[in-house]
Amino acid sequence: MSPTSLSAAPAMASQLTSLLSQYELLTMLCGNLSSADIVHLGATSKEHWQYIGHNPAIFKGLISESTCDGKGIIAQARVFGHWQAKPEKATRECRGKDAKPCSDCGAMVCNVSRRIFALNYHN
Repeated sequence: MSPTSLSAAPAMASQLTSLLSQYELLTMLCGNLSSADIVHLGATSKEHWQYIGHNPAIFKGLISESTCDGKGIIAQARVFGHWQAKPEKATRECRGKDAKPCSDCGAMVCNVSRRIFALNYHN
């Protein structure tokens, strides 16, 4: 690696930290991420976690604005064998922004993923 590329990494990190420190920009960013992505973003550094997860009220607000990540449809394909365990062949699509919080963990889950698990859990 060249010395130039090594010195660019801290500058990029500080730009990201600067973005996350601005609450309005943080909420706009989190509105396009899944709950898991928000947690992973916060885990990238202690300073990022200060802006994302340190305050429980802010964290809950950011999670409530997040999108469904579609993993419910993928999980069903793998667990129940639908689409020959190939989620890319799914006939249903995740609706991302059409999501409501999980009653157990608060992660946002779209109605398509929610119905899939509810139907299979109770059968």
